[in-house]
Amino acid sequence: QNDNTNVPQHYAPDPKLRQWMADQRSAYKSKKMKMDKIMLLDSIGFWKQSERLIEYKDKHNTDILHR
Repeated sequence: QNDNTNVPQHYAPDPKLRQWMADQRSAYKSKKMKMDKIMLLDSIGFWKQSERLIEYKDKHNTDILHR
């Protein structure tokens, strides 16, 4: 709706959404999030471009992830 993933502090339609989003960002920043979840959130525009995905592409010279 607003072309971003910022949620107001008091979002009536889903009061727990803001905390869930904060939890996702925290897991990502602390490198506790698995690559498949990073890519899933990236695919829906959760973050404009994930830094870890960019690093992976640069390091491995590919868009294909290997686990």
